[in-house]
Amino acid sequence: MVKKSFILVLAVMMVGMFAVAASAQSRAGGIHLHVAQMGMGGMTSTISTNAHTLYYNPALLADQKFALEITPVQMGVGSELTEIINFISDHQEDFNGLDSLAANDPAGMDAFLKDSESFDNRWNGILFNPYFGFAFKHFAFGTYGKVNADVKLDQGIFVPAAGLRGYFDVTVGAGWGRHLTVMDEEYSVGITGRYIQRREISAIRVGATEVAETGDLITTLNDELNDSENAFAIDLGAAKSYELSEGSGGAGRRWVDVGVVLQDIMMSEFDANAPNFKIGGMYNMTFASKALIKHASAGLEFVDFFNGGGTSLFSRINMGAEVNTLGGFLKLRGGAHQGYPTYGVGISLLFIKVDYAFFTREMGTFPGAEPDETHRVQLSLGW
Repeated sequence: MVKKSFILVLAVMMVGMFAVAASAQSRAGGIHLHVAQMGMGGMTSTISTNAHTLYYNPALLADQKFALEITPVQMGVGSELTEIINFISDHQEDFNGLDSLAANDPAGMDAFLKDSESFDNRWNGILFNPYFGFAFKHFAFGTYGKVNADVKLDQGIFVPAAGLRGYFDVTVGAGWGRHLTVMDEEYSVGITGRYIQRREISAIRVGATEVAETGDLITTLNDELNDSENAFAIDLGAAKSYELSEGSGGAGRRWVDVGVVLQDIMMSEFDANAPNFKIGGMYNMTFASKALIKHASAGLEFVDFFNGGGTSLFSRINMGAEVNTLGGFLKLRGGAHQGYPTYGVGISLLFIKVDYAFFTREMGTFPGAEPDETHRVQLSLGW
C-alpha cells in the first residue's frame, strides 16, 4: 500500500493533472531548460546545440543545424524531498495526535518541533517536464509541459502544518531567424511566439489533521485549483559571432558568440517582472581531429537587466562551461547560477542522450535567502 506520506507529496501533482485532463515555467511563461543548460549555470542566450534554440535565442536559428528532440522524461527532485517524506512517515502518529502530545508529553512535543526545524519553510518537490521539438536553419517548433508539485513543513506559531502548491503548464512555440547586414557587419536576428496555458494551486497551508487524512487533503486541493489562464508571449533576439582564429594548419578554431534576448514581451499578466532582458557571451574553441577533447566553451550571462524582480546583482548572473570529449560521447559541465554552483554530465550514444545536472534556483531576492536545490535527469531521443 502506498504510504500516506508519499501521497501527501504527490497529491498536488495528481489533482493538477486530473483537472487539466478534465478541462481539456521559473513559473508561468518561464522557458523550458534542457538539463544540459542547467549544468552550465542556466546559460541560454548563446546556446544553439539542441532543439531549444527558439526558446533560448531565436536569432541563432539563422545558423541552426538540424535538431530533433523527443524528451519523454525530464524529472527534477528536490534535494531534501526524501528526508521530508521520511520525517512525515516516521511521525505519522504525532501528526494524528498533536493535541494530546502537547498536553501529555511536552518533552516529546519539543523533540518533534526540534526535529522539524531543518525543514521549516523550505519548499521541495517533484517536477516532470516533457518536451518535443525540431529545428533547422531559419525555423524551429517546440512544445512542452510542466507538472510541478511542491511541499514544505511549516512549524507555525502553535502547531506544525504542511505547505502545498502546484501547477501545470502547456506551452507551444515557433521561432524564425535570419541574417541581417548593417554597415557591412553581419548580425543574426530572430523572433519566437509562445502560447501558454496554466492551471495552478496557489500555496496553501494544510493542518496536521489534514496531513493524516489523504482524502480530505485531495478535496482541499481540488477546491483550491484555479481556472486555467492563457497568455501569449513574444521573444526577440539578436546575435553576432567574432572570429578569433580560423583554425588553419591543424590548429583549432577560436571564436566568441554574443547574444541579446528580450523575453516574455506581453507576459505581464503572468509575470509582473516581464519582460526579461538578457545578454551573454560565450568563448568557444575546437581542437584537432585526433584530440581527446573535441570542443570546449565557457561563458557569462547577465539576466533581468532592468531588475524587475528587485534582486541582487549576483542573483542575475549565470556562468557556465562545457567540455565535449571522447568524440562527443561524454560532456562535462559546470557553472554558477544566481550565486550557487551547478554541475552536470551528458552521455550521447547514437540517437539516445542522457543528461544529469545539480541545479539551484534562488526563490528569494539575494543568494542564500531561499535556495531551491534540485537534481535533474533527462532522457532524450533525437539528433
